[in-house]
Amino acid sequence: RMQFTEPLVDVQPFPVGALPTGLRALVEQAAVALPCPPEFVAVPLLAAAGAAIGNSLQVEIKGSWSEGPNLYVVVVGDPGSKKSPAISLASQPLHAVQAMLAREYEQLQKRHEQAMKTWKAGPKEDRDDAPLAPTYRHVLTTDVTVEALAPMLRDSKGVAVLKDELSAWVAGMNQYKSGGRGSDRQHYLSMWSRSAIKVDRKNSPIPVYVPLPCLGVAGGIQPDLLPKLSNEEGLDDGFVDRLLWAWPEDVPDRWTASDVEPQVIAKVEELFRRLYNLREPYNDYG
Repeated sequence: RMQFTEPLVDVQPFPVGALPTGLRALVEQAAVALPCPPEFVAVPLLAAAGAAIGNSLQVEIKGSWSEGPNLYVVVVGDPGSKKSPAISLASQPLHAVQAMLAREYEQLQKRHEQAMKTWKAGPKEDRDDAPLAPTYRHVLTTDVTVEALAPMLRDSKGVAVLKDELSAWVAGMNQYKSGGRGSDRQHYLSMWSRSAIKVDRKNSPIPVYVPLPCLGVAGGIQPDLLPKLSNEEGLDDGFVDRLLWAWPEDVPDRWTASDVEPQVIAKVEELFRRLYNLREPYNDYG
């Protein structure tokens, strides 16, 4: 189990000034309005932005080493420290992208239904292959099972798992496997490094193969629940090391009439739509 045997070091503040103007305004206003540490908004916001970018872009460190925008982030705070509303606010721009995708899918589905009617109305001997049904695109989910995630990642540029309580993320791994045993945790380790995954589903003869998954994870956790993130056998499997931590100093709770300006949220939502609409994923998996 995770243990804290070393003395705690001074907490360095998040470099809010390094954020783009729109994101910086959202973080600064939200930190005052909730109130909460800026990290509670900024760090999940990075994971959400990474899912919007997805596999459209990557950073090439050198020829044999590239990194994607996917992050596994954790904000740590006591109950009532505003972790959940901060994460909710940070994920709002990603929800706006998902709503856009839902509207697009609805339109495509209507066109498909009309195309199917036209196809069926024609003479059987003259029919080509039936029109293909549209694919629903994802950018976020709360489902932590790999069987559910794999098809989303296969059909989407990037996906973010958003959980208020990350101990539920770990507890949800392998929850539908016999005896709670499975490989979900190992799959999450692989997806963090964007390694290919192949998921064999019990009720389907066709496995799901994702050559380059782009998965982000964002959520909060209370200090007392941190041990739940470690390996059940107490082994150091590198899982905890893959998490980007934010454990800032507490902010005194108080009432404030301040709020996040609607135009600030609108600008960030537009930025996220632009990030999502970057060029299609590259296909160089070599």
